[in-house]
Amino acid sequence: MGRRGYPPEFRRKVLDLVEAGRPIAQVAEALGISAQSIYTWRRQDRIDRGLVPGLSSPEKEELAAARRRIAQLETELAVTRRAAELLKEQALPFDRSRPSNVMADEKLPVQVCCRVLEVSKPGFYAWRSRPPSARAIRHAWLTDVILGASFVEESCCAAAARTREGRIGYKKLLGRRSSGRRREEAGLRIHEAANAMAAVVSAV
Repeated sequence: MGRRGYPPEFRRKVLDLVEAGRPIAQVAEALGISAQSIYTWRRQDRIDRGLVPGLSSPEKEELAAARRRIAQLETELAVTRRAAELLKEQALPFDRSRPSNVMADEKLPVQVCCRVLEVSKPGFYAWRSRPPSARAIRHAWLTDVILGASFVEESCCAAAARTREGRIGYKKLLGRRSSGRRREEAGLRIHEAANAMAAVVSAV
């Protein structure tokens, strides 16, 4: 087959000129194309007509389409597996835009990621361009607090037990639901989070 950009009708007219006896070099120079392209078109034309062995144009098109489909399925499989991993790490309720964002940063196709996660592409880009909400900032900060130290059971409880103001502050800061959700997202064991919060509550 010829180079992309040359329609079949043009290639047919070029081959007709060659078959009429015009030298290939002359035709190539007159039309501003390479002689090698004409040789390739002529060989493919002979294959299509059954004069020489080889893959015909329809067979080549089917093969190319099959390869594209295989590549597409392999990409969708990789996206599905990665999405499952990311959703497993995420606490309920699922925010499907977050896994899409992670996979987009990993250079996976955004369109495929959105289709697998059932997220609209415009909605994803709108979500990605939004500044983080106050709640998201607070949750990120809580995650850093929980990951940054193991004092939830020890230091926090001791500090919270010192004064009434400290107890009230820690009750507001490390609420049972928020702290539990951040622990899950940080990859900590759920029963450890429950035990730590139980220690905080019992100290209040």
